[in-house]
Amino acid sequence: SVMAHSRLASQHADQATAPIAAWRRHQIPHTRTRRPAERTRVPRSRLASDPVGAAVSGPASSPAPAQRVGDRYRLDDLVRVVNGARVWRGTDEVLNRAVMVWALPADQPVAAEVHAAVLGAARLSDPRIARIFDADCAIEHPYVISEWPGGEYLDDLVQAGLPDPWVAATMIMVASGAVASAHDAGRPHLCLTPHSMLWGRSGLKITGLGIEAALSGTAAADPAAADTRALAGLLYALLTGYWPGAASSALPRAPSRRGRVYSASRARAGVPAILDAITCRALLPDTAARITTPAELAWELRGAGHRQQ
Repeated sequence: SVMAHSRLASQHADQATAPIAAWRRHQIPHTRTRRPAERTRVPRSRLASDPVGAAVSGPASSPAPAQRVGDRYRLDDLVRVVNGARVWRGTDEVLNRAVMVWALPADQPVAAEVHAAVLGAARLSDPRIARIFDADCAIEHPYVISEWPGGEYLDDLVQAGLPDPWVAATMIMVASGAVASAHDAGRPHLCLTPHSMLWGRSGLKITGLGIEAALSGTAAADPAAADTRALAGLLYALLTGYWPGAASSALPRAPSRRGRVYSASRARAGVPAILDAITCRALLPDTAARITTPAELAWELRGAGHRQQ
């Protein structure tokens, strides 16, 4: 059953991280997390007494480095901008730990949608999904605080060098198991891209669950199929170096003809036939024996790995 597939995918997640760690050590020893080209510092002496936002010039929706939100979370480095929200690497100055700060746009309807989404996501306990620590979406400067996983974004990893195809399959098997567990709890992602996944010392972390879909207003008639296509797109990116999804990415667009993306084996030589077939079945809408749930994708990739050994 789908639930059984999901549980089995979770059980094999720990074993799956070993080949990934080996690839990261030997294939890409010098990758680094992106940092902004320019940084603006605000004197800390002003921040100690000023209310949130008072030490920062400019519009309220544009927080700056060194500003605090929630009286305890310091903004350090801007990572990216997602549908009007600024995502920062920050520091929880009470617990002295790195956190991911989502500085939301000052749009109360949007903030309310995000708040409802994170309430559900915060209940998830899967260690492969970045945890939600705190949120306040009813103030002038709404924010969400989540776990900072560390490690490298998937597009950074791919740009540094493609992994062995079977390492790629293992990575997406683990990711699919994580997304399957979220679906079991009724929490699809719907906005998976190469910048939604990080790989670090603790293995996989998926970020933005609930938050990104709420920010963009994304919905799907079949959430399981939508997330499965996105996961297959991530596998395609790891196998080929190209991104076949509609969302923007630092990776080059996948080659296509008449609107149809080339198969992974056609885009890049050396892709094993079984992985090419699984990718096509999950990614392309007009293939036979389609894979339509994250749990099924995790199961198929696990089975392929066993047959390859």
